[in-house]
Amino acid sequence: MIYLDGDIQVFDDIDHLFDMPEGYFYAVMDCFCEKTWSKTPQYKIGYCQQCPEKFHWPVDLGSPPPPYFNAGMFVYGLRLLTYYDLLETLKVTSPSSFAEQEFLNMFSIDVYKPIPPAHNLVWLSCGATLKMWTLTK
Repeated sequence: MIYLDGDIQVFDDIDHLFDMPEGYFYAVMDCFCEKTWSKTPQYKIGYCQQCPEKFHWPVDLGSPPPPYFNAGMFVYGLRLLTYYDLLETLKVTSPSSFAEQEFLNMFSIDVYKPIPPAHNLVWLSCGATLKMWTLTK
């Protein structure tokens, strides 16, 4: 299954995403450079998980947070049993400011695999990370 938010624009063939190995949750790592993350430690210290060479996580803050993806586009082989697990977990999960994104990150932490940022380019964060991309379309 490929999920796309309503504001996603597809500019090229994405058929190859249907061929990804099953059992994993594929999505683009989120960028903490945009203002919506301003209350997080990542934003406050300038940490960007998409550019780990740019800024190293300070030792005094403990372990770095686990990889965090943007839920605007993802690839997942959803099985019926997983569907029921999702519903049960949702019933006991507290609401958060990033709603389904927080929930999906928590639920799929052990099976998350990053895919290239070109699959979900967060335009608001491009000002900080545009040099990372080669936009050909």
